[in-house]
Amino acid sequence: MAAGGYGLPGMARKSELIFPEKQVYTCWNMFAGNDEPGILMQRLLILFGIVLVLAGLLWPWLSKLPFGRLPGDIIIERENFRLYFPLTTGLLVSLVLSFLLWWWTRK
Repeated sequence: MAAGGYGLPGMARKSELIFPEKQVYTCWNMFAGNDEPGILMQRLLILFGIVLVLAGLLWPWLSKLPFGRLPGDIIIERENFRLYFPLTTGLLVSLVLSFLLWWWTRK
């Protein structure tokens, strides 16, 4: 019988394939150590609050940026109706965030 009692000798169990022994380092490791459970959520909430405060303080300058008024953003205005679909802005924000997360998590 195999070490885990399943399958053929030398074959890894399914749980060993999904959860390897080796620790995987990601961008979240900088927020939470292994010292206390729940510290990740606390630190992420504090970080989110700091980002919201900074965005509020910088709003007079951020509102002058052309986001939301780029070519390709769809705006339909009628008498009692307004449809706003920021297609280009959404694509641009998605590309920037994808690049930043890729850059942050690469080894």
